[in-house]
Amino acid sequence: MDRDVVVRRSGDGYVIGLTPDQLELVQRVLSKLYSGGRPEGWVVALIGAPPAELDGLLKREVDLEGSSRIEVEVSAAGLRVLFGAVMSAYLGRSSEETFLFRYGFYSENVQRVGWGFEAALRELDEHDREGGCTTG
Repeated sequence: MDRDVVVRRSGDGYVIGLTPDQLELVQRVLSKLYSGGRPEGWVVALIGAPPAELDGLLKREVDLEGSSRIEVEVSAAGLRVLFGAVMSAYLGRSSEETFLFRYGFYSENVQRVGWGFEAALRELDEHDREGGCTTG
C-alpha cells in the first residue's frame, strides 16, 4: 500500500488526498473504532468526537479499481481524528491475526498510512514556516 498521503490547506481546513485503498482503510478503522464495541467515552478521550463531516467520509463509495487520489475536505478537528484513529488502531494491535480480522488490513498498511499523515503534516508545517502558506 502506498505510504504517501497528500495534505494541503484549504481555507480554515484541509484537503487530504488518499488512494482508494487508503480511503477504504481509513473508513474501516473509523468504523471499527466508533462502533466496534469499545466504550464511546474511551474513544472520544483517545482521539476526539468525530466531526459530522466524517459521516460523509464513512459513507463515501470507494472504487478500488480507480488509481487516482480521492480528495476529501476535513476541518482541523477532522484531520486530528483521522490521524488519531489510524495511529491508535496501529498502536492497539495485539496480534497480526487479530488485527487483520478486525480491520481487514495488515497492521503495516495502517502504520504506513499513519506515517504518511505524519510526513504530509510535517511537510506542510515546514512549507508554512518558509512563508509558502497558500489556501485553496
